[in-house]
Amino acid sequence: MKIGVAGTGAVGGYFGALLEKAGNEVTFLAGGKRLEKMRAEGLTVESEAGNFTVSGTFTEYTSHFKILTCFCFV
Repeated sequence: MKIGVAGTGAVGGYFGALLEKAGNEVTFLAGGKRLEKMRAEGLTVESEAGNFTVSGTFTEYTSHFKILTCFCFV
């Protein structure tokens, strides 16, 4: 499934990362230093259930959300 997450903060990043880890194609909308860091290092989730990093698609342009199965505003 192709999923877009608008608002890649604590909540959007967490659920988007879980969806990416489950095998979905996730595009994360972010900006500034957060976007730069995710592009360089991926998106890391640290939780009591375990830590993991995903390397989804990270963008600052909503035009990358043209063909999606699901779009999440967080």
